[in-house]
Amino acid sequence: MTDSGRPNGLRVLLNYGTAVFAIVIAALIRHWLDVLLAPRPFVPFFLAILIVIVIAGPGPGAVATIGSALAVAFFFLEPAGSLEIAVRDDQIRWVIFVSLGLTMSLVAERIRQKRQAKTQAEADRLRDAAMKELQRTEERYRKLFETSRDGIALVDLGGQFLDANDAFQCMVGYSLDELQTMSYQELTPFRWRQMEAAIVEDRILGGGDSGEYEKEYICKDGSVIPISIRAWPERGPCGELLGMRAFVRDITDRKRAEEVMKESARRKDQFIATMAHELRNPLAAIRSATYVLWNEAVSGKVAKLESGALPVINRQLNQLVRLVDDLLDVSRIKNGKFEIKKRRIDLTEILRHSAETVRSTIDCGAHDFEMEVPEEPLLLDGDAVRLEQIFTNLLNNAASYTNPGGRIWLTAVRRHGKAIITVRDTGVGIPEGMLLRIFEPFSQADNRLKDSHEGLGIGLTLVKALVELHGGAVEAQSEGIGLGSAFVVSLPVFDHDHDTCAVGALHELPNLAF
Repeated sequence: MTDSGRPNGLRVLLNYGTAVFAIVIAALIRHWLDVLLAPRPFVPFFLAILIVIVIAGPGPGAVATIGSALAVAFFFLEPAGSLEIAVRDDQIRWVIFVSLGLTMSLVAERIRQKRQAKTQAEADRLRDAAMKELQRTEERYRKLFETSRDGIALVDLGGQFLDANDAFQCMVGYSLDELQTMSYQELTPFRWRQMEAAIVEDRILGGGDSGEYEKEYICKDGSVIPISIRAWPERGPCGELLGMRAFVRDITDRKRAEEVMKESARRKDQFIATMAHELRNPLAAIRSATYVLWNEAVSGKVAKLESGALPVINRQLNQLVRLVDDLLDVSRIKNGKFEIKKRRIDLTEILRHSAETVRSTIDCGAHDFEMEVPEEPLLLDGDAVRLEQIFTNLLNNAASYTNPGGRIWLTAVRRHGKAIITVRDTGVGIPEGMLLRIFEPFSQADNRLKDSHEGLGIGLTLVKALVELHGGAVEAQSEGIGLGSAFVVSLPVFDHDHDTCAVGALHELPNLAF
């Protein structure tokens, strides 16, 4: 008997053993209840037959019927100890008992056959439906396989190619016959193999999906192309693992487009830097000439100029110089490097110098300006020029975005080893949606209330970069349009009794996107 036949043979043996066991139990019950069951000797055996038919089936039920009939005739009908039945009524009852038992077995068999036939028919229907669906799925896959513009390849667990569509063959330059003698590892440059082996082990075979990842293929002509891959395990009808199926896309055009965009951005940055340098030279001469003219006008060496002309020229020229300087700084930030020269300085002096620098702008707007800084020094290692640039920029912004007659505050406090400097104004405020983007380059393109203000929208970008170079942070706050704004700068400072040597360093900036 085969291994698959053993369970069925054991089940048959148990079923017929149940019939014999039921006969024995019925006989014992009949013997124990002899007084009660003497007029009805067939009752316990009839019940035993019913139980056997339900539990074990029609065949064991028929055996139980014959066995019960013989047991009743031999043990419980006259003459006892013989299969002969002397009493006619007992003979009739015996025949009826046998007939009923065999009839019940036959009826049960017919019911079983009908159920089995119905079950088989349903199984056949489901199998046929599954086969048709499988055929449709295979047809759809075959159409996709043959018509897809992306490469599709099937490999075994060792990486050997089993199948590949025309798009894949065209991509790598090999025919299907050639590919079937190769593995995908042979198409993969060595520097990608360790990474891909980890993806196969952990994500494809371990997780069921590689997700999209990029690598390169070596084509038949020796060229190397960038590709994007997504792969899944390939399984057989019983779920056994057969290999891997991958969708492969040539992304050469996309990579070229990315390089074009990078080159375009590089040229834009180069143009900004060149323009700034070209503008700075004539501006320096203009500024010097204006300074000389101003001094001569003041000393009376030249005729008196029209009232207010020189201050306007000087103010606008200073603004133009500041814009060009900002462009140069943006170019340096974009290139990823920015030089600061640190030394021990007192931040309170920087704040006072910054306030003096923008005093004329504040006075021009008839603003009320208040400054509150500690009497004791706020010592830190920093670049005095760049720190003054930070607070001059913030104060200039406050003056520019505050309507005439407004108020501006500059405050500084020491808190938990940091100096907290706040520039607050009663100006136009900042819309809520702008707070998170206010430090992005050229953010003035979405300017506050669409007013026309000077600047390229890069001043706050420089402020943020310079603050971070000094190990600090800057935050913009505003209750909304028309409710003013505040810029809070935090910088690490030394304790009163702490002392270190001044250092100068070249710091790397994070790559900012413009």
